[in-house]
Order: sequence, then C-alpha cells, then structure tokens
Amino acid sequence: MTYIVNESCIKCKLMDCVEVCPVDCFYEGDNMLKADTEPGLEKWLSLNAEYAKVWPNITVKKAPPPDSKEWEGKPDKLQYFSPNPGAGD
Repeated sequence: MTYIVNESCIKCKLMDCVEVCPVDCFYEGDNMLKADTEPGLEKWLSLNAEYAKVWPNITVKKAPPPDSKEWEGKPDKLQYFSPNPGAGD
C-alpha cells in the first residue's frame, strides 16, 4: 500500500507509513510527518524540502496523539500546521 503524506496528515500522525517505509524518508514535526518525496503533489514539495532539512528523521512507528481520531477527515488542516520539530527516534 502506498501512503501519501499531505494536508490530511496534519494533527493525525498515525505513523503507519513510517512502519512500512523501506528507505526511511519520513521526518517528524510537532503535529505531522513529512515525506521527502510525494509525486503528484507539487504544492507540498517546497514544504517537504524545507522541513526535511530541520525536522528529525523518524524510522519507527510511535503511538499517535490522543486526539488523532478527532482530526481524521477534517478539511483545510493546513492552518494548523506547526513548523516545530517532533522528537524523532
């Protein structure tokens, strides 16, 4: 299964994608993960490039935030994007 990290992942951070990624291409922010490549989603490319330089790489799945289910499927979550880094591995 292919996982695409985009606006829908803000405030969810379920990390199923991290668990199956064969090349460790995810970076942990405060309230979302970023992949370092996302074909077909050019608007996210510059955001990915910027934060992949400063957020810690993450290679193992951790527990999602307690309120992640409340954020699933909510539209327009880019307004909640946090530029702060996550904890990493």
